[in-house]
This record gives sequence, structure tokens and C-alpha cells, in this order.
Amino acid sequence: MQADLKATLSGVLENVLEQFAFMFCEPVEFDQVPVPDEPLLQASMTYSGPSTGSLAIAVPQALAAEVAANALGIDDEEESGAASHDALRELLNVICGQMLTAIAGEEPVFDLSIPEVTPCDGEAWQAMAADDKTAHFSVEDYPFLLRVEAPE
Repeated sequence: MQADLKATLSGVLENVLEQFAFMFCEPVEFDQVPVPDEPLLQASMTYSGPSTGSLAIAVPQALAAEVAANALGIDDEEESGAASHDALRELLNVICGQMLTAIAGEEPVFDLSIPEVTPCDGEAWQAMAADDKTAHFSVEDYPFLLRVEAPE
């Protein structure tokens, strides 16, 4: 991943997580992102307009539940589990919008797809983590992957 895109993503993710879910993140190296030994989720979406591309995030399900609890104010563990997919979709949607604004400015108009959330297994996690289009983060001591496929 290009250094300037990675720096932009780091800033966007840091701001979005702080404002959306009251969480903190930091960039980490590939070797600091092990395959979590717990259920994993992946959210993905595409965008089109002056340029086209896609974004995907992969996180442990426990982190998605914490995002839901923080963003939606849900304390009930059963409800936060059900809302974690919605919270992950909205988190990715906000990341995408903020990233496009940071890269392209406020004038261009982009069409965003509806984010989809799917289970992610260890093999898919490793493949995403090893992809050179993926940035690696630690969010509240959880691993967090963010892949951006965009025109060079």
C-alpha cells in the first residue's frame, strides 16, 4: 500500500473510530496481526464516480459487538450481538465516505453500495492480512484489517 494512502487511512480510521465508537486505534505491522482465535466478521462495499474501488474491513466479532455497544448505547449482550452487523456496516460506510472526501475533496460525487457483512474464516483473514492493499491496525487491543482497492 502506498505510504500516503496508508497515512490518509490511518487518520480517517482514527477520527471515525473516536467519533463513531469512542475507540482508539494505531497502525501496526503485518507481523503484529495474528489470526484471532475467535469468530471473525468482514464488511465490504464498493464505490463509483470519478473513480471506482472497494473497501473491506475484517475484525473479531467481539470488536464488532463493542462497536455496537459504544455507537448504539446497547448494554445487553444479546442485543449487541444482533446489532454488531449493523454497526459494522455503518462504520465501514462512514470510513468510506471520509476516505473519499480526504482523497478526492468535497466536490466529486460518489455512489456507495450498501455494505455487506459476512463471516470470515482464518484463511480469508490471512489472505486479507497478506494483501498489499491492506492496512493493519490495533483497535482497543483487537486486530483490525482495512483493505482498499482503488485505482493507482
